[in-house]
Amino acid sequence: MKFKQQLTFENVVAGKKAFCNIPLGNRLLAVILEIGSGADLTYDNILDDIYLKVNDNVQRTMTALELNELNAANGAQYAARVVNVAAVGADRTYLPIYFYKPWAKLARDQEGSAWTTDWMNSLRLEAVIKAGVANPVLNAFYVFDNVTNGGKPQYIEKWIRTDLPAVGSRNSHPSAIERKDIITQISIWDPAAASSISRVKIKGGGVELVDLYRQQIGADLQHYAEMTAGMAAEPATAGRLDIAFDGDGLLESGLPAASYPSLVLDLEYLAAANGSCRAIIQRFGLAE
Repeated sequence: MKFKQQLTFENVVAGKKAFCNIPLGNRLLAVILEIGSGADLTYDNILDDIYLKVNDNVQRTMTALELNELNAANGAQYAARVVNVAAVGADRTYLPIYFYKPWAKLARDQEGSAWTTDWMNSLRLEAVIKAGVANPVLNAFYVFDNVTNGGKPQYIEKWIRTDLPAVGSRNSHPSAIERKDIITQISIWDPAAASSISRVKIKGGGVELVDLYRQQIGADLQHYAEMTAGMAAEPATAGRLDIAFDGDGLLESGLPAASYPSLVLDLEYLAAANGSCRAIIQRFGLAE
């Protein structure tokens, strides 16, 4: 049976970091954030960075907008839902944080990636509320079951965010991908529309693991059944690119990063860039 219970955030104040402690002892499947404001701002104009911490160590970092974009890539049904009402200040957005993978092909990979919590000392969710938001609202409920792991640490999916320098027509990043865990997906946002990423290469110990042009990356995602049939490929000219190693919906298809003496990410741009690329690397492994 799946249980659904309320979570309470503290310090829900504009310009501050709100937080809540998630109860331990069960298996966590999802947290659904309820977001609003006195002026009915959109959720991404209310919440900025979101952090998930296990034993005070950050395991996932993303903005509310980045979270929703990556959720939606697995199918529109996994994206945020907005409830509009007539009364001013009563609109609410419901934004899920998934700990299991309801879009995966096999049941073992759907719930097998959920987070057991009986081995943790603490599990904390933090969210930065943007400055100037009038009467911010941040509530949540969580979905869990009674499965435990006998107090032994388990593999969890972490989201490691980094900003990569983007200067000129091509950049090589020899330390962007840490050689640990199983890499399931690398999502990279363009530095700017005019200098969007045109080609992505990943080399492992000198061996070319990935070499794809922009449109090919979108086609690669379309090819696999994990993504919702008929979904448009990621933007052809600007936006975000997802290099999905587990695009077939199987966790074992991920990239075993420790198996290579080095991992290098090379990015090429349609025009000379002068800024940075944001990347979120999804990794399956023991907690940081």
